[in-house]
Amino acid sequence: MTTGTRYPQQVRERVTKMVLKHQDHSQWAAICSITAKFGMTPETLRRWIRRVETHEGMRPGLTTAELERLKAVERENRELRRANEILQSASAFFQDLSLFSKQAVLAAQTTQLLTFFRRESRLLASIDLGLVHPAAESSEVPSSSATALRLLPEDR
Repeated sequence: MTTGTRYPQQVRERVTKMVLKHQDHSQWAAICSITAKFGMTPETLRRWIRRVETHEGMRPGLTTAELERLKAVERENRELRRANEILQSASAFFQDLSLFSKQAVLAAQTTQLLTFFRRESRLLASIDLGLVHPAAESSEVPSSSATALRLLPEDR
């Protein structure tokens, strides 16, 4: 994970070994002494020291490789969550679309059935089948209502 490095890797290794070897009383004093000789800031060397201590297990934390792996897993996790959101949105869209198309098909079928029944009721009304209702024989129902067919209000 090296960006633009101003100091070569050999210099980094050399100064960090020098600090770890000569930190008798104070690590900060050793850092300040060595940075003056090599022309770098004490904070730069301190960060290098912390990284070396972490890699060697002298300080708790994640190594550079572990940090890179963690970032890659987090990036992949973000991408998968985003893909999941997109798929859920698409699924909801197509579900709404399928409901709409089912409703459209049902409406078309209903319209076809109504048209069919209206046409058939007109044909039946024009034909005298001579049907007599069973109650018409017992004179409970007037004979005129025994053969009457009801048409839909729109067909009258």
